[in-house]
Amino acid sequence: MKQWLQYQNTAQGPVLQRIRYWTAAENKPAVRATYVTEFRRVCQVLDDELAQKQWLVGDKLSAADLAFFPFHSRLGVIMGDAEPDVGKEYPHLDAWYKRMTERAAVKKTLGDMAAALQEMIRSINAQKGK
Repeated sequence: MKQWLQYQNTAQGPVLQRIRYWTAAENKPAVRATYVTEFRRVCQVLDDELAQKQWLVGDKLSAADLAFFPFHSRLGVIMGDAEPDVGKEYPHLDAWYKRMTERAAVKKTLGDMAAALQEMIRSINAQKGK
């Protein structure tokens, strides 16, 4: 589990953060493309591992799965038009994601995140006088 947590902390998270930065803060397509390529490598590593089992560690959901999920659940927002077709390109990773979203606690968390985002948008709009 420690290896997967370290991989998330040094690969998936930072790479996606850099993609978002080079998309939103500074528009530098060549730099962004480098990180998109690296993210695809991260996805391939996960897909290869999940081809052999349902969860990253052992035969049950663990902290490792929970660490990868939040970023993965926001790929469209983070990557924009560079988002891979996960279902087509990484079928085992996609099946893992679907298993994750079937869990009651994950459904609740995703709902809470959506509600918090809506509240934040309402608050921003109220401050702008809309």
